[in-house]
Amino acid sequence: MKRAVLVLIAVWLGSAPTWAVPITLFQDTDTYIERARDIVVAECLSVPPSQSGDDGLYAVEVKVLLVLKGNRKPGGLRVATIYPMKPAARYLLTNSGGSALGTDFLALPELSVVPVPEDFPLEKLQGKPVKEQLQRIFARQLFDVERQIEPLQEQQAMLAKAIQGRAYDLVKLDNVRIERVLELSTTEEGKYGRYLDLGGAKLSWSHSEPGKSGYLYFDEASPLAPYWEFARCDACCIEDLDGKPLEARFYGQYSPGRKRALRQSDYHTVRVSVGEMLLVRTARDPSLIYALETKSQDATKETIAARCAVIRTVQRR
Repeated sequence: MKRAVLVLIAVWLGSAPTWAVPITLFQDTDTYIERARDIVVAECLSVPPSQSGDDGLYAVEVKVLLVLKGNRKPGGLRVATIYPMKPAARYLLTNSGGSALGTDFLALPELSVVPVPEDFPLEKLQGKPVKEQLQRIFARQLFDVERQIEPLQEQQAMLAKAIQGRAYDLVKLDNVRIERVLELSTTEEGKYGRYLDLGGAKLSWSHSEPGKSGYLYFDEASPLAPYWEFARCDACCIEDLDGKPLEARFYGQYSPGRKRALRQSDYHTVRVSVGEMLLVRTARDPSLIYALETKSQDATKETIAARCAVIRTVQRR
């Protein structure tokens, strides 16, 4: 399974009984309120010394200051969350239901932990509808986010201008020659998980939607394996590339703009559906390009079958 999903497993941990609770995506404020079991504003009293606030579920001790929805009372409360929190700071906290780590208040959905600045007047929320209360808090946080990202946006514009015309990640070929096509399938899960073996270079794979899509990884599958770079390809099959010109920009794990260019891409992976084609190369040997066509995906065994062709941008001597 995809590595990021491991965070969901943590929801099963803690005191019994425990239920699995999905980390729901934010849609709109009305849906947010409807789904919430409890919504409170609380001061964070303490966090575990080892909590990172990124991948693991951890417990936080808070003091409830204001109840916007639900039957909670002002005072002490334990909250389980995956989002970063700091002692002495105030937060809007939303409970999605379930239990873990000795509490039945799980702040897991998107926007379930939102900072509330010290200078934000909580008394102005009194007597107002829940939706207006939330939108006032969200509006203040949006103002703070805008203020934080403004200098970054200025720097982003300068850096984008600075890298215009770069050619090291751009491939242009006048005439692609496909010499042979290999039939591949993922290995059985082993020390480094499932992967496709492309001439000795291991390209890690894990399933997403059973039988329909999966993830290819930017990072290495074994200690000495290369890092991978990807380019989207509009061709329907490998044969469509033969004898045609090719222009493609490759994106590695730290390439700017890769999420937009590769679509459905996160920090470690790029998502690929059955029937899609990707151009793949290693950072170690960028002159060797693999045209990878995903043919089928076994929903039960979580394996894929693919076709692969080698395209060289530099002729062998």
